[in-house]
Amino acid sequence: MNNYTEYPQVKYLMLLTSTYGEGDAPSSASRFLNLLQKTGQTHKVNVSVLGFGSKDYADFCGYSETVFRALERQGWADMPIPLHKINDKSVDQFCDWIKALINYYTMPLIASPALFSGRSKEINTFVIDERFFSEDGQLFRVCIKTDSNVRFTSGDLLAIKPAGDHRERFYSVSRIGDRIELVVREFPSGLGSPFL
Repeated sequence: MNNYTEYPQVKYLMLLTSTYGEGDAPSSASRFLNLLQKTGQTHKVNVSVLGFGSKDYADFCGYSETVFRALERQGWADMPIPLHKINDKSVDQFCDWIKALINYYTMPLIASPALFSGRSKEINTFVIDERFFSEDGQLFRVCIKTDSNVRFTSGDLLAIKPAGDHRERFYSVSRIGDRIELVVREFPSGLGSPFL
C-alpha cells in the first residue's frame, strides 16, 4: 500500500490490510493515507477493502475501517462491496469476501474453504532464556534460545500458540546474536501476551 500511485488502466483495486497496535497502519501501509490524499485516479475504479485482525483486540480491523472510510470519500472509487473483516485468519470469512467479488464483478474466482485451509505447520518448542519487565510492568522483553536449525532475521514473524488455544499470535522479532528477542505489551484480556 505504500507504493500506491495513479493506475491509468486499472479496473479493480483490492486493498488487503492488517491493523497494528491501537488501530494503526502496519509498516507496509504507513504512507497510504497520505498518498491517497495526493493521488487520485482519472477514471472510476471498483474498490474493495479486506481487513485482517483478531476480535481479541479492541481495535479489531481498525486500520481497514479507516482506509475504507477514506476511500468512500474519493469520487473515483466505486465501492458496492462493504468492508469485509477476517477474524483470526478465518477461511470461511475470506471465502465470503471472494463470493462478494464474484457476485458484484463476475470474476472467475474460486471460493472453496478447502482450497485455502493449508496444511498445519510443524510446531517447535523453544526455551525462554530471559524476561525483562518495564517499570510499569506493561511492556516486557522476551529472549528465546534457538537451536542451529532455526533460520531467522530481524523483522521476521514468530507465531506463538498459547497453551489451550488453537489460534496463532504473531510477533515481530529481533535477532540478537543467536537469540530471538521480542518486545511485548501485555493485554490482560488477550491470550498471547499473558502466555508469554
